[in-house]
Amino acid sequence: MAYPDAWIYQISSRGLERVEYKDTEHYQITRDFLNRPERMLEMLLEPGL
Repeated sequence: MAYPDAWIYQISSRGLERVEYKDTEHYQITRDFLNRPERMLEMLLEPGL
């Protein structure tokens, strides 16, 4: 996804749309995990999910 000048598309309620790398859900989840791994693990391991 981070290949220089790559076009990234995602499917949303508006249909197929081109997005920037940093606007992808994958990038945002990975960034959040790396910035706050303890909090992300708490969320992932929370009972009842």
